[in-house]
Amino acid sequence: MRLKKCNQALWLLAALMLPALQGCVKDDLSDCPTTGTLDLTLSYTYHNKGEADLLPDEIKKVDFFVFDAAGTLVSRITDATGPFVKGYHKPIELPGGDYRVVVWGNLTDQHKISQLETGQVCRDRALLSLHTYTGKDGNEYVQAQPTDLFYTSVEGKVMNGEVSKDSVSFTKDTKHITLNIRWRDQFGYYCIDESHARETHCYITGQNGDMYFKDNMPLRNRWVIFRPDYVVQRSVGDASASSDASRSLAASRSLAASASGIDSRVVVDRPLPPGGEALVSAEINVLRLMAYPNIESNDRIIVTKTLENGVEQVVYERSLVELINKTAQYGTQESLDREDTYVVDLDFRCNDPWHDTGDTWFTASITINGWTIVEMQPEV
Repeated sequence: MRLKKCNQALWLLAALMLPALQGCVKDDLSDCPTTGTLDLTLSYTYHNKGEADLLPDEIKKVDFFVFDAAGTLVSRITDATGPFVKGYHKPIELPGGDYRVVVWGNLTDQHKISQLETGQVCRDRALLSLHTYTGKDGNEYVQAQPTDLFYTSVEGKVMNGEVSKDSVSFTKDTKHITLNIRWRDQFGYYCIDESHARETHCYITGQNGDMYFKDNMPLRNRWVIFRPDYVVQRSVGDASASSDASRSLAASRSLAASASGIDSRVVVDRPLPPGGEALVSAEINVLRLMAYPNIESNDRIIVTKTLENGVEQVVYERSLVELINKTAQYGTQESLDREDTYVVDLDFRCNDPWHDTGDTWFTASITINGWTIVEMQPEV
């Protein structure tokens, strides 16, 4: 009898709840929002030029690649008009969910995007690569000097009917390397023999021609060679400068600047012959440098001498990032990322004034951004 009463109570409770359940099923949800907005503010403050936002000076185009939580490419949005001013932001409308947005600044046709397809899970394998060609020597050469390229990414949660805001700063991937090569005799004077400049070439080789979308790290799958733009073959100087000037970054950058008409040459405090020294000054742009001694740090300076038969013989090879690290100024990834210009002065020993005993190709001195590197040299 007691069981029967319980069953009757349950049936009565169900009957009372049925109208409420029917009301939920019949609710009209057509007016409910089905998307939200992810509003991204972009800047470029990740540099070593103070706290200023340099985005208005550096960014001309922005590409947003939106991936969902599974890594599926949802959409690509390109903004080529801006205006790219301080406080630039981009509202992106999306269905509610978790997203990762990868942003590239200043993409051009010299950049090749691969393994990326809308609607496919591809975030972890998508690549940005530089176009290359195969030289007669079988090596892959970058087709053109890499232009300034920027990267950032952000994770965000979108709530339907709401605006989520976030701010991120770009990292500048492109590094500007200037190589200044000169020769000094045993008395410390710069050699004026023009054959040095005629016969000498320089390059940078590395495995950073391909960059992952997922973390802006090099793929390290292939070696590429970055060719230079030669800006000057010889220059004249003034021996009256103070030691303070030679240690300044402005002084170390002056050789390339004088040739390009950007700035007048700053004098240095080393002896210069009245006729001007033999000089090779070259500008080479490369992609992101990775902190030493990580496995990614394999960018190398290559100096060659052209033989009588036209063959370029490698006479000097050195890890670029290892040399940069020896300055004790760029020992972290952040310090490497914040600096976008490295001026490397390589002074080689010149055996004798008659040049009849061959070149040693031992370095007499190395400076990077005005910082002197001390290395042990073999006795000759």
